[in-house]
Amino acid sequence: MKNGGYLLLCFGDNAWGRAALARELGEDIGRLGRDVRVVCGTAGAGAFDGSDLAMEIIPNLPGALLKLYFEDLLDRLEPVGVVFCDGDSVLHALRQVKLDPALFARTGARVLAVDTWSHAETGLEADVFGDGKRALESWPEWLNPIRIAPLCRTQDGEEVCSGLFHPPAERPPREAIDRSYAMVSTSPWQHADLEDERGAVVQREVPGLIAAAVGEVEGLDLVHAGAEPLPGFQSLGSRYRWVGALPPADYMRLLSRSAVYLSLSPVCASQAKALGAGVPVILVQHIDSGVGRTVLPYPFRIWPLGYSRFLEPVLSRNPLLKAVTVAELSRPGSLICALRDLTSEGAARCRSLERQASYVESLRAMPRAGSYVIEKSEAQLTI
Repeated sequence: MKNGGYLLLCFGDNAWGRAALARELGEDIGRLGRDVRVVCGTAGAGAFDGSDLAMEIIPNLPGALLKLYFEDLLDRLEPVGVVFCDGDSVLHALRQVKLDPALFARTGARVLAVDTWSHAETGLEADVFGDGKRALESWPEWLNPIRIAPLCRTQDGEEVCSGLFHPPAERPPREAIDRSYAMVSTSPWQHADLEDERGAVVQREVPGLIAAAVGEVEGLDLVHAGAEPLPGFQSLGSRYRWVGALPPADYMRLLSRSAVYLSLSPVCASQAKALGAGVPVILVQHIDSGVGRTVLPYPFRIWPLGYSRFLEPVLSRNPLLKAVTVAELSRPGSLICALRDLTSEGAARCRSLERQASYVESLRAMPRAGSYVIEKSEAQLTI
């Protein structure tokens, strides 16, 4: 990879999701004829199963020795571009071991970072579990943000890349599918034991509310891809199928055959995959806490954390929310109606697919994230 390749870093919080993003981005850069190497944390290594990307596990070393490891890596590879996948998690992990992130900028490489939350709009303080707060990392001036739709708004004046990394998948005809199912996916961090009492309530109750809604739709099953089965989903009995954490190809085959995808976060990678595959998407949230009756103690846009107020600026006027169907858990019957509409061959499903197709077309007209990274990194070589 010497003299002109790309180094992608993915470690820290939500390791699996960040690693999956690094794989998608790395393979996109590779398809454009560039060499790529990924340095990944142990927890996210499984996301690279079956990938041809060159990948190594970050060694478990104290900060001083880790600095020597990265200096040696940078000397050997001489990358033209370094990408943090994503900015917050990598900055946090480096600062935790007292390693100055500027190490990567001193090489002369262009250093970019996936700006998952569109910080210019959201700020650096997220609401968690209702009244709690989580401080996000401040970004140094030399770190160049990569803003990726769907979450980052397509109508913003700033440059936005497409989060659709693959050409449209061919969906099997519905009559070829033995039994209709809704699909949902969860990440390992969503299963972790929560010390916050209210957070534990939301973590426990939401799967049960989803299962109850699925149970009201005749002939519909629930397929769950995730680290472990969830008790709330298991209330569906034989209509619930847990498939574990799947390799990307197997996951896409299952997703493309689903009648509808249930998204528990507007930023999750699986939501973008469903959009690109032409699968109707229902975004499940709880933000109208003053409406109706609910057992949920605080609003959330990302289950079970919250992030309701934090994401409001970036989701305001965001065309994503017109492309998907939003189910509000505080409104009785909202999710049931959405499931019935989108799993039947009626006008509602047709309208939803038309809106979604129009939105996906706008995403595919944007620069691919891989080409954006290459353009920004290699522009300096011609100066």
